[in-house]
Amino acid sequence: MNGSNLVAETTHTMDLFDSYNCFAMVQDNIQTNFLIAENIDSVVAQHAAYPDISSSNDLWPVCIAFDDVSATVTNQPPTIDLLGQNPMPIVVNTTFTDPGATATDLEDGNLTSSIIVTGAVNTSVIGIYPITYKVVDSGGSITAATRTVTVVPATYAQCPPVNQSPVITLLGSNPMTVLLNAAFTDPGASSTDPEDGDLTSSIVATGAVNTSATGTYPILYTVTDSGGLIATTTRIVLVVQNSLVYQCSDGLDNDGDGAIDMADKTCHSDAVATNTVSYLPTKNTENELPIITLTGASNVEVVVGDPYGDQGATALDFEDGNLTSSILATGSVDSQTIGTYSIYYNVKDSQNASAQQKVRTVIVKARPAVCVGNCGGGPSSTPLNIFNEKVEAKPDNSALITWQTNVSADSRVVYGANSVNSLVFGHFNYGYATTTVTENGLVLSHSLLITSIQPDIHYYFRPVSDNPSADPAVGKELTLIIAKQPPVVPPVVPPAGEAGPPAPVECNYLLEYLRIDLPNNPVEVTKLQRFLKENEGFADLQVNGVFGQATLDAVNIFQMRYFPSVLSPWGYDYNQPTGYVYITTKKRVNEIYCQRPFPLTQEQNDEIAFTRNALQSLMTASTSAPTPAPLVGQVESKDNVAQKQNATGTSVAVNVGNIDNAVPTGPPTIKVVPTGENRPVEESEPEEPLFLASIVNGLTNAKNIVMIEFSLIVLFIALAFVFIFVAVKRRRKPQEPLVNFSVPDSLPVMPDKL
Repeated sequence: MNGSNLVAETTHTMDLFDSYNCFAMVQDNIQTNFLIAENIDSVVAQHAAYPDISSSNDLWPVCIAFDDVSATVTNQPPTIDLLGQNPMPIVVNTTFTDPGATATDLEDGNLTSSIIVTGAVNTSVIGIYPITYKVVDSGGSITAATRTVTVVPATYAQCPPVNQSPVITLLGSNPMTVLLNAAFTDPGASSTDPEDGDLTSSIVATGAVNTSATGTYPILYTVTDSGGLIATTTRIVLVVQNSLVYQCSDGLDNDGDGAIDMADKTCHSDAVATNTVSYLPTKNTENELPIITLTGASNVEVVVGDPYGDQGATALDFEDGNLTSSILATGSVDSQTIGTYSIYYNVKDSQNASAQQKVRTVIVKARPAVCVGNCGGGPSSTPLNIFNEKVEAKPDNSALITWQTNVSADSRVVYGANSVNSLVFGHFNYGYATTTVTENGLVLSHSLLITSIQPDIHYYFRPVSDNPSADPAVGKELTLIIAKQPPVVPPVVPPAGEAGPPAPVECNYLLEYLRIDLPNNPVEVTKLQRFLKENEGFADLQVNGVFGQATLDAVNIFQMRYFPSVLSPWGYDYNQPTGYVYITTKKRVNEIYCQRPFPLTQEQNDEIAFTRNALQSLMTASTSAPTPAPLVGQVESKDNVAQKQNATGTSVAVNVGNIDNAVPTGPPTIKVVPTGENRPVEESEPEEPLFLASIVNGLTNAKNIVMIEFSLIVLFIALAFVFIFVAVKRRRKPQEPLVNFSVPDSLPVMPDKL
């Protein structure tokens, strides 16, 4: 109670049950909360008992008590007001000074000195840093506020943001028609400002509408932003006689353009005021609002760091025509900072009527992960990918980097003396120390020569390509060491009779021949593997000193890469490598590594020339032999093989494998045995994959044992296999057969591998 006034009351106690003990106490536990006015000092709670009127066990009042209940005051939390800008831009590498904040509390008063500030700003690194202000009052209530400090590039200081004007948008129709003697309610307006946000509550409306008299009444709406810029707009309110009167036939100049009804071109379907046929008397507006149309999408995404160019908008008006040049676009986009930005488009016609505002949302997003390595091909609409990256040492301490892209793109290479496993996105060099100049030509095959490479330093390279319609792509890391060139020492001519000085030590990398099926020197294999890995780009090749399949595959690719200097000198014209690091393969490895020529000895040249001539003879014989009958020959067992000889005394034994197993285990073995030895081929001799038996018939001048291997001469070997296998299998002999062919007495001496 407040005096005699009832402030609040609770619900009554429920009716007692019949036969309830009349001497028992009844307690009503009140749990109701009441809102107490500030001018009330105390609350009196009245307790009373009431009779039970539903039965004979009436309960009459036994006690009336009045309690003083102290008023409960709720502690109000403090408030914090930030001083200065929020958000607050700071130019990189300048000093940040916190403008601070103030705090007040309804009970405690000024709490500014109790504010606790957390957070730090690193002005040397571009980014966004939050500063938090927190204060606690004596009642334990906590209030916090945050200021966002953005460290921006130095170019930001050169172009500080310009204060944009606020924009007012009328709610409801304009012009607005009101019936005579009817009530007028202003539908109001809204206002936004790029810097201050929502300014609707700051709009000031001036003007009055007299609904008791027909006529035109303007209402002016005005708003001012924090920078002092003012925006205004006007609504026209028309008070008319009755609701059946339309603007194009009400006898009024509703839009203030000096034209009434039929004389107003807006009241015509063709906008021609003199055309009586196109007149629209029931049209209820004499001024059409202009219409804004965005050019491009209303939602745009931009990768941070990329430039943003707004596509703008167009505006058309029924009366005024094209108003595109009159569009006012407000708002800005900082493409260097991740965030969401809005561009506002507004326009007014000649009668000051505003079009409906259009907004474009621009999202500046983080740069996505780029494809590193061989990401495959695909149509040009797919992301830009780099593949087939290679590096090659060139003369004069230069490195040639080549690669390909799935779509046309520009070319550059980032490199340095340190490997970068985790690319630094957002850094122009992706974490490397240096970059080449960008070659802007858009191509699919890329090639850049980097000069002035320091010798004996391990360099790391990555190709980079970009395309205007795709994100940049970064290739896999390539490595290269250019060996230091030995100094040129002029020859010293010793005096007569004296020995000269020792020859200068020259680079000589590989010293031995290597092959997968030989007991290779692990030191030499390690050198070969390191060369293939670091100089030829076989990054996944393991350096372990074992000549395995992976090393063989790399050697095969190397031989085909340098086919003219490695395989062609032997007269080897087939598109198939040998995998054998022999004279010319070893020579090419040493020349690339040591960056100097390695002349062959006369003996090596003679061997290569002899082999080349022999291969030519073999190929000629294989195409011109008159009778291929000896290819099949008479298959005999070991028991009755007498090593048939021809007139010159030379026999040929061809081991075609275990026919009983009916599974060929490899190419046939051809061995030419001079007559003087007159011996069969021993089972313990290791089998060597050699050339086809059919072309042996064309050999002449045979003198020594010849073993020739080619890794793949697919057609000839396949035919020989099938022919011999079928012929021998028909005999079904349990013994290992030998097929004997007679060859001329003259047979050239040839190496067993190229």
